[in-house]
Amino acid sequence: MRVVTKNKLSSKVWLVGTLLLLSSGMGCQSLLRAPGSTASQTPATAIDAPTYTVEVHSNWTNPTTQRQSFTGRVPLQKVIEQSGAHRRNRNLDITVVRVAKESGQILRLNAKFDPQSRSVDPQYDYDILANDHVIIKPSTSSPLDDLIKPLSQLTGG
Repeated sequence: MRVVTKNKLSSKVWLVGTLLLLSSGMGCQSLLRAPGSTASQTPATAIDAPTYTVEVHSNWTNPTTQRQSFTGRVPLQKVIEQSGAHRRNRNLDITVVRVAKESGQILRLNAKFDPQSRSVDPQYDYDILANDHVIIKPSTSSPLDDLIKPLSQLTGG
């Protein structure tokens, strides 16, 4: 016959109670709320704030992804400066992936980066919206490719 002491019994009761609480979906948040308060009365967290994602690729390492929250108007140039990609690479390929609210279609907005000024051309300096995904990659084209590309388009090649 096994004798269960009070400490072992109380720890088992506590463990079973905790498991029941977690499995019921209440979680710890319900314990931290004041009695009578509802979930809608809890303060908004950073998760509720609108965000956008910045994915920065490199020739040497795996891509990094960061989720940024809005702090007012956010132009694409500001996103590139915050990522630091314009300092590490001479030329960049930049794409903003956006889901259209009306149709639900995925839009790919390609931005032209000027390697001389190391900035986005003004007509491509899009304002970033909630849930946008900005992809910044080092360009695989050389300055010579940039010169030849318009000529090959004129000749149809």
